Amino acid sequence: MEQVVMWAIIIIAILWIVLHKSVKIVRTSEVQIVEKFGKYSRTLTAGLNFINPITDRVSQIVDLKQQIMDVPPQ
Repeated sequence: MEQVVMWAIIIIAILWIVLHKSVKIVRTSEVQIVEKFGKYSRTLTAGLNFINPITDRVSQIVDLKQQIMDVPPQ
């Protein structure tokens, strides 16, 4: 009986980790670049997104906010 409980806890923990890594929440001011096996796959836009954590990974987070530059007077 103890082994069944132990295996159940292990399986629940693995499922929790996979679910946690597959859900990506992207803020409005950014996009995330997803790679599948090291090649560009898609771009995640704002909101709730799902990825396959085994084959996909977020390679870059791009900030879409405006950048202010100081330009010296002429």
